[in-house]
Amino acid sequence: MNNEDFRRGRKTGISYFFIGGFMTVIANNLLGVYTLPVRFIIGVCLLAIFISMVVAQDKISPLSFKIIQTISFVILAAVLGMTFANTTMFFCTMALQSVIMLSYLDAKFMNIHRGITSAAMLLLGIPSFFGMKGAAPVSQFLACYLTVMGVQQLCSIVANSINVRDRQNREQERSLDDLLKIVEDKCDEARAATKSKSDFLSNMSHEIRTPLNSVLGMNELILRESNDETILNYACNVDNSGKILLSLINDILDFSKIESGRMEIVSVKYNVSTLIGDIVNMLDRRFDEKGLVLNVNVAPDIPSVLFGDEVRLRQILTNIMTNAVKYTDKGSVTLSVRYERIDENELTLILSVKDTGRGIKEADRDKLFCGFTRVDQVRNRNIEGTGLGLSITSRLVTMMNGTIDVESVYGEGSDFIVRVPQKIISEEPVGEFNAKLTKSTDEIRRSAASAYTAPDARVLVTDDNRSNLLVVEGLLKRTQIQVVSVTSGAECIERLRKQHFDLLLLDHMMPEMDGIETLKRIRSEKLASGVPVVALTANAVSGAREMYEEHGFEDYLAKPISGDSLERLIFKLLPERLVKITEKTAEEKPVQSDSPKESKQETALIDRELALSYCNDDEELFAIVLQSYCEEYENKLADMKKLLAEKNLEKYRIVVHALKSTSLNIGAAKLSEQAKAHEFAARDGELDFVESDFDSLLENYEAVMNEASALLEKLMS
Repeated sequence: MNNEDFRRGRKTGISYFFIGGFMTVIANNLLGVYTLPVRFIIGVCLLAIFISMVVAQDKISPLSFKIIQTISFVILAAVLGMTFANTTMFFCTMALQSVIMLSYLDAKFMNIHRGITSAAMLLLGIPSFFGMKGAAPVSQFLACYLTVMGVQQLCSIVANSINVRDRQNREQERSLDDLLKIVEDKCDEARAATKSKSDFLSNMSHEIRTPLNSVLGMNELILRESNDETILNYACNVDNSGKILLSLINDILDFSKIESGRMEIVSVKYNVSTLIGDIVNMLDRRFDEKGLVLNVNVAPDIPSVLFGDEVRLRQILTNIMTNAVKYTDKGSVTLSVRYERIDENELTLILSVKDTGRGIKEADRDKLFCGFTRVDQVRNRNIEGTGLGLSITSRLVTMMNGTIDVESVYGEGSDFIVRVPQKIISEEPVGEFNAKLTKSTDEIRRSAASAYTAPDARVLVTDDNRSNLLVVEGLLKRTQIQVVSVTSGAECIERLRKQHFDLLLLDHMMPEMDGIETLKRIRSEKLASGVPVVALTANAVSGAREMYEEHGFEDYLAKPISGDSLERLIFKLLPERLVKITEKTAEEKPVQSDSPKESKQETALIDRELALSYCNDDEELFAIVLQSYCEEYENKLADMKKLLAEKNLEKYRIVVHALKSTSLNIGAAKLSEQAKAHEFAARDGELDFVESDFDSLLENYEAVMNEASALLEKLMS
């Protein structure tokens, strides 16, 4: 029996005790003194008080219960005062009620109680109650007890009904609490799943973008420095393929961002001719490769400058035109741009992409804009892609309050029509549009070769990793920018108190004070007012730009940093008065010999080509980075051992994060990957993995260190 049942039984038993006592007095005194109506009225009044006592136990305040109880005892005393002769019978009946109270708590006594009740009913029955005057004491006692039991059962019914109702209410409350707990648990699971998805996308972004950035960065150096037309054509193909791969990654991240509701429409002024021309130039080579004709028809009277989300419009049009090229084997693709006026300040921009390709079956139209879905898979099995492009396009169009429709004849081609409202900035018409806007390889080369110097500009670079600082210094060498390097947020703040800088490059993850906290301190102390600050991060993910902008950064750069992206960003952020534009022409470049270049050595653990790509192919800078890496070995090794022995995973994570970056800078990609695994494990509190894999990490670190020392010795000789 639980505590609740015991408490309820105790209260009910006590109530029955008093009820039995009262009713015994009635049976022994009132029945022979008063007439039947009077006896009945007194009995009903007492019964009402008794039932009130039973009900009141859990329903009224303790003070009210005491008052009712006192009134009952007063009535009891008054009734007892009528006769002293039957007091013995009164106390005998009260003693029997003690057994009744116990019978509520134990099945054995319950059976005794029922037996006595049955015997009384058989011997006397209710009629004996009314003829009890002058009866034997035993018969009188049993008759009294039978009367008590009748009232007792009535009170029990009332009390039980109240208890059942209370129990049902309590069960409903518990059920509601349980339901709320289940809902809360499910919400927690959903939030955990969303976080896992975001973490997965963050890791995937880092894993894929790092080597892809290296490929595109090295390829850009080829476009910048090569004079060989064949090499330039190869480089253009690499550039095109790399950008397509990058667009696939962006599709996956954008889809996730739209799903989570974090995608926003940002409207800006843009030039219609520039938008269309850039897209045509970007895709023209793909048309040539497939032997397709690209036709571009732009309404000459369309306003030249509009206001809308240029980035998303570019993405929408690129997705549709890329699909047209994929699914068209011969013939042409026609891009048409026209408009319909809404009022004097707004128009509906209409973009139509019509192809002579494979077309779409009527049954597949509904699946066309579903995520991760590809139609007619048997026929299109050789077409590459994620099946996300049109899904993203449809959602972006909807977010821009527009519509997208498709008209298609299977086997003959398709026509995708996008309508989006745009505000008018300039009524000046675009005029005649040149449909063929391809860039020659010479133009590509001249664009890539563009350079600048800024000898009067001062840039402060903050990174706790000395090797990263050396890389940035080396990449900016040809710009003649004055670079000052510090290794902590505190040093950065101290420098800013003493000197003026035109730009700050601030690493995100640093011990003691990270980049975000450092920037908060800089702003709170009103240092470097108006100076742009760029975040350096090894974990680029969709939404990173928004996150850094929210914390006050002007922009961010993903590690490993390519020389070209660094130069472009600095060029954009430096004041114009500090920048001097120079143009490298083919004649200014050294003529390459016909003999092949001496192949660069690649060790088993260090990829020299990869390392040089991070150093702008500067052997001298590579040697400096190697030397710094070797000098840090002993201290870093000691820190790792000490922090793991102390089980300080937070600081251990920072140390292996630095090892990840420096190892990648010297081309030790495998060690960098292992260090990254330790970084993530430390972040997630997975001590078992860190401890079990620690010896392997140290062994690989030592092996890389030995090769780095040997390579450095060779470079210095």
